[in-house]
Amino acid sequence: MDWKIDYSPLPIFIRVVTGGTATAEDNKAMWDEILASEHWAPGTSVLLENAAARPTGTDGYHINQEMTRYFAERVDEIGNGCLAIMQADRDIYNYVSQFQYAIRMRGSSVIIRSFSDAPTASQWLETVHGETEKNFR
Repeated sequence: MDWKIDYSPLPIFIRVVTGGTATAEDNKAMWDEILASEHWAPGTSVLLENAAARPTGTDGYHINQEMTRYFAERVDEIGNGCLAIMQADRDIYNYVSQFQYAIRMRGSSVIIRSFSDAPTASQWLETVHGETEKNFR
C-alpha cells in the first residue's frame, strides 16, 4: 500500500490518500508517520481516502486485528479525534464497522464514520470540529 499525507487542511484534519494492496504492516507504518509528524497532536482528526486500497483474502480480518491492537496501545497518543474513511467498496464498510467496535471495546474514543465521497467526509469533520469548538468556549 502506498500513501500520501496532506497536512494542508489543518487545523481541522489531516488528509491521507492511500492506494494499492493494504497490509497491516503498511497501515502501521502510515500511522507511525502520522503520529510522528510535527503536525500531529492527540485528538487530531483524519480523513482517510482509501478508495483504491484493498485488503486481499483473509488479510482484512488480520489488518483489523493488528490495527485494533495498534490503536489500543497508542490510545493516549491518538486521542479522541475523528476518523472519516472514504471508500468506494461496500465490503470495506464491514471492516470499518468492526474496527470501530473493536477499538471502542479496548478504550479508544476515536469516532469512525464511513463515507462514499470526500466532500461529505470533509463536511462531517468540519461540522464535528465546529461543534467541539463551540462546546469548549
